[in-house]
Amino acid sequence: MGNLGLTWVLSTLAVCISAAENTRESKVICSHGAVRAKVGQDVTLLCQLQPPSDATALTVEWTCNSTNVHVYRNMNDDPDSQNEKFKHRTSLFRHNMSRGNISLKLTNVTYSDAGNYTCFVVNLRKKATVTLAVDQYGPTTSMAPVVTGAEKNFHVPLAIGIGIGFAAGVLLSYFIRRGNKCISTPRQKRTQKAKHGGK
Repeated sequence: MGNLGLTWVLSTLAVCISAAENTRESKVICSHGAVRAKVGQDVTLLCQLQPPSDATALTVEWTCNSTNVHVYRNMNDDPDSQNEKFKHRTSLFRHNMSRGNISLKLTNVTYSDAGNYTCFVVNLRKKATVTLAVDQYGPTTSMAPVVTGAEKNFHVPLAIGIGIGFAAGVLLSYFIRRGNKCISTPRQKRTQKAKHGGK
């Protein structure tokens, strides 16, 4: 092997060692606070190697309350290790794993999916946990309408206007009836005098 070939091998080995060192130094970081979803929706449980490092050759296990949710090993998903209730509903962001993204996507969320999800990177012996909270009201469930601030600002003046209009109508009707009693034509006056004997 010539000097050029030896230099290339040593350079490649140094890069691999450096990448391995960076990976070992990485921490597993998940979302802080509970992630909320509704029944029937899709949700992403964010998880990342920090500082970012290539995770494509690592073994990643997602579990929920000790149940296998998703297993990734040997650079492929391992559906045989997955619990039946999660089959065909989970995936990793494979195109972003080289940048340390080990987030889990869960589709068609059910109410029983709620719980604490742990992402464990076997090679690093490091893990992190994120909580999924599920709202039982799904996207097709009827719920009471929510009145926004703008709608309130519209309905209040409208109600006041209707009230004022109603009161004005009552007063106008009253004065019209009273006016009819007080105002009489000359013919009506003569008729009234005849009834009272010309007085």
